[in-house]
Amino acid sequence: MGSSFTSQPPDEVFRSRVDAWLVVLVLVIAVGGLGVAMANPNTRAGLGPGAGTVIAGFAAAAVPLLFRWSYRSTTYVLGADALVVRCAGMRWRVPYGEIRRVEYTSNPISSPALSLRRLAVSYGAAGWLLVSPTDRAAFVAALARRVPGLEVRGG
Repeated sequence: MGSSFTSQPPDEVFRSRVDAWLVVLVLVIAVGGLGVAMANPNTRAGLGPGAGTVIAGFAAAAVPLLFRWSYRSTTYVLGADALVVRCAGMRWRVPYGEIRRVEYTSNPISSPALSLRRLAVSYGAAGWLLVSPTDRAAFVAALARRVPGLEVRGG
């Protein structure tokens, strides 16, 4: 009696690489914003004495907290039938049948990637998504196992 069970590779989860300069930039923005607000503690912002400092303090605290959320939540999952990318409450799902090409790049455009060591995943008629897995070569190899005939550029 034959089994209808088809062997699927297990899900593979890749974390995002994080560039050190990005961490420094986030800290400079947070500390700088708070420093500017504290330089003039009498800033009223139309809300009363010190309100501007309080607002700037919350904003300065929010920047590293948002970065931490992005860092902890950014994953690239190669599942049974699709690449699933998650980052700070956002989610993209790209079925393997739509993926055409992956290209090594350092494109700085905004994306769910915390490093400039990126991969551009092209899919559909004109879609693309930038990702930055810690091990790009392993990610490309795992993706190629799931996408027959995957075109790989650069590297």
